[in-house]
Amino acid sequence: MINLLETDQEMRKILTVALLCISVLCYSQTWNDSKTIGTDVPKMEEEENPPIETPAANDDKIYDVVEWMPSFPGGMGALMSWIGQNIKYPAAAATKKISGRVIVQFVVEKDGSISNVKVAKSVVPLLDAEAMRVVRSMPKWIPGKQYQYGEAVRVKYTVPVTFHL
Repeated sequence: MINLLETDQEMRKILTVALLCISVLCYSQTWNDSKTIGTDVPKMEEEENPPIETPAANDDKIYDVVEWMPSFPGGMGALMSWIGQNIKYPAAAATKKISGRVIVQFVVEKDGSISNVKVAKSVVPLLDAEAMRVVRSMPKWIPGKQYQYGEAVRVKYTVPVTFHL
């Protein structure tokens, strides 16, 4: 039993010394590399560096995905509730018993307003027009943000508008 304990302690000492040696070697190699980095690399002229693109430099860019997507005040449930309260089923479509889901695409601007409203998936022109009317009349959204720029950006968004009798 004593031999096993002594062997175990010796193995721990050996492993500790080995890990310490490896750590010292890695650190010294990293330190040596850091001293030589950039000594033989030619410096670039400042005009060779491309300008960093920011929203201020590219105001019109419309993003499909950003780190912080735009949101309707109150969330998705509030959006669907708002659409349900403000939709007016076209009488002609109701008498013909037309129903379906219109997919509407739009842009949430930097100030939260809605623009570029269009139908991505149509049902019939009557329902398409009503879906676009409702989307255009939505209150301002919380705009999307691109964290690398630290400010609001224009973001494309898609919403289904369902018509059912």
